[in-house]
This record gives sequence, C-alpha cells and structure tokens, in this order.
Amino acid sequence: ARVAHSVRAGVHELAEELGRDLEEHKSNISVCAGVSQEVVRTHQRCSASLREPGVLQRFPSIGQDWCDKQLKEIASRLCESEEEDRLRTAAMVEVSFERVTTLIGTPEAALISQE
Repeated sequence: ARVAHSVRAGVHELAEELGRDLEEHKSNISVCAGVSQEVVRTHQRCSASLREPGVLQRFPSIGQDWCDKQLKEIASRLCESEEEDRLRTAAMVEVSFERVTTLIGTPEAALISQE
C-alpha cells in the first residue's frame, strides 16, 4: 500500500510539474502524467523555433500554432483516448514532432550544406 501511495504521489507531482512547465510557456493545453518531460521540452523548443525570424516563411505548411496542435494531439492520445493502440499512436506522433522540431530549429545554412 505504501508503494502504491508513493507511486500515486509521484505521478501527481509529475503532472503538477508538467502543468507548471506548460503554463510558463503560455500553453493552454492540459496534460496528464502520461505526457513525458521530453515531449514538454520538445514543445518548448518548437515554440521557440517558430518565434525565430524567417522560420514560418521557410516552412509555410507549418502554422504559428503547429507546436500547440502537436502537443494537444499527443496529450489527447495519452490522456483521453480509449483506443487500444493509443500508446503506439502517441509514440508515432511524438517521433514526428521531435523530427520536425529539430528540422525547423536547424539554421537554413546548415540544411543547405547537408544536401
């Protein structure tokens, strides 16, 4: 019983910490304990990258709210979905979110030199 209480307390603390992290970054997306810190950090990097001059012009198919939409999709899969394969689906969205965030955060000159 102590272990279960300790685990519940840890999950609750993590959910509060994630909520604070998101609040600091002015996101109105609610998350649950299933959303990892890595996803929250990716959201922070993504949002920072989209604020950089010229990024939205270089990637016109990504809108200003793309990062928030990705986080919301992941959170809804992990926190609200009852689908049997919700974890696998959320993981696929997370991988895509990370890859695109890395791409949009890479300076244009570095992208050109890789071609």
